Amino acid sequence: METIVLTLEHYVPIFMLVVARTMALTLQAPYIGTQTVPGMVRVAIALSLAFFYLLGNPNLPADIPEGFLPYTLMMIQEVLVGLLFGFTASIILMAIQAGGEIIDVQIGLSMVSQFNPQTKAQTTVMGRLMYQFALIVMISSYAHLFMLRAFFDTFEIMPIGTFDFSSNLAVAELINISSQMFSVGVQIALPIIIVIFVVDFGLGMMNRVAPQINILELNFAMKPTTGALLITIIMSTLLSVMEDFSYRMSLNAHNAITAAAEGARWRQQNRNQNFVQQQRQQGLPPGFPLFRGLPDRGPTGPIGTPGAGGN
Repeated sequence: METIVLTLEHYVPIFMLVVARTMALTLQAPYIGTQTVPGMVRVAIALSLAFFYLLGNPNLPADIPEGFLPYTLMMIQEVLVGLLFGFTASIILMAIQAGGEIIDVQIGLSMVSQFNPQTKAQTTVMGRLMYQFALIVMISSYAHLFMLRAFFDTFEIMPIGTFDFSSNLAVAELINISSQMFSVGVQIALPIIIVIFVVDFGLGMMNRVAPQINILELNFAMKPTTGALLITIIMSTLLSVMEDFSYRMSLNAHNAITAAAEGARWRQQNRNQNFVQQQRQQGLPPGFPLFRGLPDRGPTGPIGTPGAGGN
């Protein structure tokens, strides 16, 4: 009985920290984080991911604090890691949906909006269609498995309790990933934009040549028809592009966590170098062992004299 209690005392705190990271993932990750997935299913997925990962990595390194408040702060850090991973992974899906909404604006269907139960928001027809296609392509191409692999790699890239997002490197990477919402959306809608521009130019020239033709009524009839025909023609190419973007989801999330971890290590290394330079300016010779976190022993003097840092 004592062995069981000691085992639970060792693994339960680590398990709850892993659950905090996986639970945050289920709130923001593509498809799992949508409102159509019930809350109990999300909890089951988070517990299952944490259990099986900890089962395969029983010696997960973690410096668990003993106090309640430090442990709560560490759990909040793990939640932030999961939210950051899920948010950066879902940006591509939002970008594809934005591309569909741009298409609706171009072909004159922006006023026709529908309620999307997955995002709990009003979206246009093509926006929702592109969103559904992106989800289907992501699951059919097994990109969600690559995303889970990238998520489990975060425990090695950013171990438990080491979250730090205050570095410039992490902020720059997040801005770079967020900018893909515009670039990817424009790439999805660019063929339609070009064709509709040519149609508008032709209608404008027709209006100059034959003013008696009702261009406005002709415009309402031609744009949706042309857009639907073009989407049908390029659908295979769109699906191929969506497959590439599906794998970019995992890459974006992996890069965001890596940038945050590397930024934290760089800042710590910079602090250590500044600390060494500060101590050497106080009279310590090169090669003297320096350890951060030691209590203050007063002003340092020459080695071997009273008040020296080596006493």
